[in-house]
Amino acid sequence: MKRLTILFLLAVVALVAMPTKAAAQFDLSRAISSFFGGGDDNEAEPEEPEPTPLELIASQAPQSSAAVGTWIYQSTSLEYLGTNSFADVALAPLEGLGVAELEGAGITRGSSTLTLRRGGTGSIAHGEYLFEGRYRYSADGGQLTVMAQLEGVDVTCSGYMTLVDGELTVLIDADEALEAFLDAYPEQRNDPTITMASSLLVNFSEVYVALHFRR
Repeated sequence: MKRLTILFLLAVVALVAMPTKAAAQFDLSRAISSFFGGGDDNEAEPEEPEPTPLELIASQAPQSSAAVGTWIYQSTSLEYLGTNSFADVALAPLEGLGVAELEGAGITRGSSTLTLRRGGTGSIAHGEYLFEGRYRYSADGGQLTVMAQLEGVDVTCSGYMTLVDGELTVLIDADEALEAFLDAYPEQRNDPTITMASSLLVNFSEVYVALHFRR
């Protein structure tokens, strides 16, 4: 089981999880209206602006002590934390990428565990496989940096961590995670799916791999 598929290798790189529902919401009619200068001159007073995705993440960031322990894998998703109204449409081809492969490799809800320890070490266990790494985390804003090895290659990825309603979710920068994967598996650079993903991520920063866990 040398290759655990792209998303699970990203999960290995992640080492921490954070639950976030901060993906940008896309309102097609409003976006089109704004684009062409439309709008209702008689609209009511503007409402208070909603918090940005990163502001929401900061409000959901747990204390370090609350994240320590063992967590059970639930699911993986992609989240967009930027403000481009058209990102949902542009990034649609990435939705569900690798999910079937994950399930085929036996990586399903309850199949893997994440353990975070005091002092900045952590591990992901899946069957007979154990992946170790280190992390730095700041509860002030939820910023996360993960350091690990993939196939003997040192990799570092940044992201965020939140804890909401008992669900720990780690967000790892998708572009950095993809580069980490390719550093470990350079023969995959010409894979059509990876080429497509890379071209989309070049144009949209703030795309994250979200790994969801529960106790």
